[in-house]
Amino acid sequence: MRRYLIASHAHLSTGLAEALSFLVGERDDLTTLALFVDGNDDVEAIVEGAIAECPEDCDLVVMTDILGGSVNNEFVKALASREHTYLVTNTNLPTAISIVFSDESRPTDVAIREVLATPEVAPTFVNDRLAAQDEDDEDF
Repeated sequence: MRRYLIASHAHLSTGLAEALSFLVGERDDLTTLALFVDGNDDVEAIVEGAIAECPEDCDLVVMTDILGGSVNNEFVKALASREHTYLVTNTNLPTAISIVFSDESRPTDVAIREVLATPEVAPTFVNDRLAAQDEDDEDF
């Protein structure tokens, strides 16, 4: 069993969860943490509380906004204290959708690596893609 947590500075996490819900429906296994808003400034305590809510026998997949940011760094500390915790950062909507819908029969770390290896989740500079497409069209 897997649970998913999106955590970010400000409301990015709730926005990602709302967009995910709009596109693919509500998920009972997904929660969010919007830190540094509405008095949610004690990152360490909030992260500890969120982790404590997840049963020990459950895989917890955490998606954060910025590598090296305070939110991500607090979850890095949690990796040492809780087995079955997986941390992905620099999360965008395609990454979140793909991870949440990854094959639960696969080991969690393998499923995450497979998602992150696909070009569909990476940012894309559309101008270059269109230019390449135009060059391919000229060959015909």
